Amino acid sequence: MSKSAPIGVITGLTVEADILRPLAARGLIRLGVAGANEQRARDLARRFADEGARGLVSFGICGGLVPAVRVGDLVLAESVIHPAGPTVETHAPWRGRLLEALRRSRSVPVRSGPLVGSTVLVEQPVDKTALHVKHRAVAVDMESHAVATVAGETGLPLLILRSCSDAAERAFPIAALEAMSPDGSFRPGPVLKAVARKPWVVPSLMRLGLETRTALGTLKRIVREEAALLGAGD
Repeated sequence: MSKSAPIGVITGLTVEADILRPLAARGLIRLGVAGANEQRARDLARRFADEGARGLVSFGICGGLVPAVRVGDLVLAESVIHPAGPTVETHAPWRGRLLEALRRSRSVPVRSGPLVGSTVLVEQPVDKTALHVKHRAVAVDMESHAVATVAGETGLPLLILRSCSDAAERAFPIAALEAMSPDGSFRPGPVLKAVARKPWVVPSLMRLGLETRTALGTLKRIVREEAALLGAGD
């Protein structure tokens, strides 16, 4: 695989992808938005692999499953657990180079450990705890397991970069789901309707918005470590 080939990066949301668009514009990465859809994430990863990508990255926000993973922490996953399939290891040299770069810059707190995939939003703290107990995972998201499956099938290096926007002890405000379109963009209208029906959800929605902004800020700082981020296969 040529070291000049781009890396394939899959996000769940357009706001996550927007952070990476400068790298995509320079031809350094191929970028796709899965919209928190497992099949779409798998299809994107497969397409990037077929087009000659030299590595695959799952990039975006995640939910914490243990108290040690706080909002804004980067989860640099050591492995990805498919809830109904195999566990795929991430690429240790690639992960190590990025970890060293982040430690030197002291730009973000980094947590390691397994990440587990989920096909549904994990809403309640009790469910987060159950996932941790079952899989010993420290975080959860809805795309990484699909990307990892393709990496395992193709032998491509895999990197998981997920920033926590939803701590283990917090319930996720389910009304926020109404804002997300299938293409990963946000629709404010449905959320406003949900708030009109259930005004008591406003504080939790506001908190989620602030904590998501914190998590996205972490992802922006990671992109500054461009050389290590793009070092797949080196």
